[in-house]
Amino acid sequence: MRAAVLALDLGGSPVWLRYDEPEFIVRNVWRLYDGWWDGNPATLKPAPERALAAELASLAGGPGVLAERAEALLREALSAAADRTAGRAGGWRGTR
Repeated sequence: MRAAVLALDLGGSPVWLRYDEPEFIVRNVWRLYDGWWDGNPATLKPAPERALAAELASLAGGPGVLAERAEALLREALSAAADRTAGRAGGWRGTR
């Protein structure tokens, strides 16, 4: 759930804001009728995926470093797959 539209204009009500943020009140109503929070603090009020991805890319050294690592992993995986395939092709015999 990313957004909710309130049928009533309660956003400016002091009573509304006294108990919690409107976002959490909507989440609690949602959970009341749809299920409980999973208990993971990261899912209570998660960061937008785009912001999280940008931060992780920055921490890893930037998009260029991530692209180089992805290419290296792809080369390793393709090499390992080729080695497995070559090993099977030479000595594999059917059981039928």
